[in-house]
Amino acid sequence: MSTLRHVGLIVSDIDKALSIYRDILGFNPKIDQIESGEFYEHLTGIISGKARTLKCYSSDGTCIELIQYLSHKPEKRNKDLLTDGFNHIALNVSNIDLIYKSLLDLGLESINEPKINKDKSAKVAFCYDYEKNLLELVQTKKL
Repeated sequence: MSTLRHVGLIVSDIDKALSIYRDILGFNPKIDQIESGEFYEHLTGIISGKARTLKCYSSDGTCIELIQYLSHKPEKRNKDLLTDGFNHIALNVSNIDLIYKSLLDLGLESINEPKINKDKSAKVAFCYDYEKNLLELVQTKKL
């Protein structure tokens, strides 16, 4: 049996990313470290690689690891709803309207405003973080 350990997101500035993941979404930073050396090179295949990694946890133990490369410039890739591979992170939130507004106040883009789904079980919105990673915000409704 497998379980999800964490989701790793490459960001250009961890401290800036915390304005989303800590301040608005409530992920608590716990393990902040610089990774480099032989094991890191073996693990990633990046010669002379060096990165700051910050593991941030929600109250239920879900982890998002923010990764900021210090030795290399990240490459941009096409990220949208029709791109193969990683597509989005879905997050359960308690007040979607407030969170959505707070993200827009940071200057972030969205695909749609929060809207109740067809079976009226959840209110959902899609928006992007600073690196154009797609976040699905979901506030479940009591039936």
